[in-house]
Amino acid sequence: MKILVAFTLFCLFGFQLHAQLVIKHDTVWYPNFPTDNIAHGKTDTIVNLGTGSSTVTWNRANVVLQSGWTCSFVDDIYASYGCADTTTHSVTIHPNQPGVFWVNMKATSAASSSPVIVTLNTSIGAMTYVFGIGALGVNYTNNEEIQVYPQPFQHELRFKGDLSNVSTIELRNIFGQLVYRADNKHQASPVISTTALSSGLYFLTLWEQDRKSTVYKLLKD
Repeated sequence: MKILVAFTLFCLFGFQLHAQLVIKHDTVWYPNFPTDNIAHGKTDTIVNLGTGSSTVTWNRANVVLQSGWTCSFVDDIYASYGCADTTTHSVTIHPNQPGVFWVNMKATSAASSSPVIVTLNTSIGAMTYVFGIGALGVNYTNNEEIQVYPQPFQHELRFKGDLSNVSTIELRNIFGQLVYRADNKHQASPVISTTALSSGLYFLTLWEQDRKSTVYKLLKD
């Protein structure tokens, strides 16, 4: 009887603990990236909150790499992969030993000021890295002049504030794919129809006339 009870408790609780892997950040923002042509490693972490080791598979889902930028990846077992590698790899994450993933970026002095978006897919979710030479806004609460709403959004995105200096509006999905682009010729407050977009995380970039940009992290229900 005791053995049966112990086995039942293990099935109910032990397996859940064993499989309790958590990504520390779904999106990591790195503004003001140095343009010294030296590789700088930026990290995200998978934490194992369970009682046993668990294997995580991962692959490079997408890279929106601008001119003057290069990248590589290093996983928790210090295996290094080129930016073009799309192979699926696996690592074992042990309890109380966070698994660390590096994205090594290098930017030259002539690097594009466009934000660079790197997404790694793992078997427990995606890790997205956003790099920028200038400042990157995380969401509209960091930009009092222009607000993007509603948040989360469903059928449309609207703007509140002065867009007179905004020249271009771009919207990308979590894989860095461009799903919307428009020139703000009339310097008005446009309405972006998002009905056809899938639910998930998106990045909205407002390009100013002097090529500065602000990136908003948005969620569609």
